[in-house]
Amino acid sequence: MFDFIIKPIGSFFLWMYNTIAFQNYGLAIVYFTVIVQLLMIPLTIKRCKSTILMQKINPQLQHIQKKYANDQKRMQEEQQKLYDSIGYNPMSGCGPLFIQLPVIMILWQVIGSPLKYVFNWSTGALEKACTLISGAVEGLELTTKTAYYQITIMLHKDALPAEFFTEFGIENNLFNMDLFGMNLGRIPDWHPDVVFGPQWKIYLPLFILAIASAALSFFMNKINMKSTQGQQAEGQNQAMNGCMSIYLPLISLLLAFKFPVGLSIYWMTSTVVSTGLQLVLMKYAKAEDAKAEIARQQELELKKQIIEEQNRAKQEESSQEEKND
Repeated sequence: MFDFIIKPIGSFFLWMYNTIAFQNYGLAIVYFTVIVQLLMIPLTIKRCKSTILMQKINPQLQHIQKKYANDQKRMQEEQQKLYDSIGYNPMSGCGPLFIQLPVIMILWQVIGSPLKYVFNWSTGALEKACTLISGAVEGLELTTKTAYYQITIMLHKDALPAEFFTEFGIENNLFNMDLFGMNLGRIPDWHPDVVFGPQWKIYLPLFILAIASAALSFFMNKINMKSTQGQQAEGQNQAMNGCMSIYLPLISLLLAFKFPVGLSIYWMTSTVVSTGLQLVLMKYAKAEDAKAEIARQQELELKKQIIEEQNRAKQEESSQEEKND
């Protein structure tokens, strides 16, 4: 359905792989991730500003929560009035997440179905490749309905005869998906008999990478929360942040064992880059907010001085009139 979006991105991914990534599949994923994060900088800045604004009104929110603790409807109404008075949107922080989820799904298609979306293999070529490999590789039953069958084709491309590529007019020069001995097209496995079995050299590094992905998500989330919380709200907000620090790494772990490990490379890079940008942009936003606050105070002081001068002038004028009388 979304081929018109996925295929151009697949072509761009291939261009990066052949040029700036020096035909390093893992490096191409890293570049792609950095580009995505840089494109989301405007949304990240907006989220930082919303966070600072939320920190400022936190005492007022706590007051409302305590005052209307037994009246949830009134509490929500008063909170919304407070939000409206300062132009704050509680959903503004969700923008980057809503954008990143489709990006992950697109990258999943590029990584999971590269022959279709990157190398433009036809349906006929994919079906015949499955048949040829199934006949050449003992114990392998491969069809276009097999999960990540295109990755399997790439893993066994040497089983395809030269005539196959000539027939469909396609090249044999596919991705080199190896990174430090790991094939980024494989899916990690958590079963001990596989991880520590005869093929441990293949699956143990993938298992470690999947665990590392979840661990990195946990620690980067802690750093991110520490940099954005400031004076943290009590009760419900604190509990919610605690739950997020647990659930997000768990989701990362589950995804790592469901998708090709290339997606873990994306997730890890995205976590590090987004957290780094968050720290830098948060510092920038706080500095800009401090400047704005100083300017506001100076403006108030100037207005105060003007009012005092006006009052002094009126008093002098009144005194002069009394003397004249």
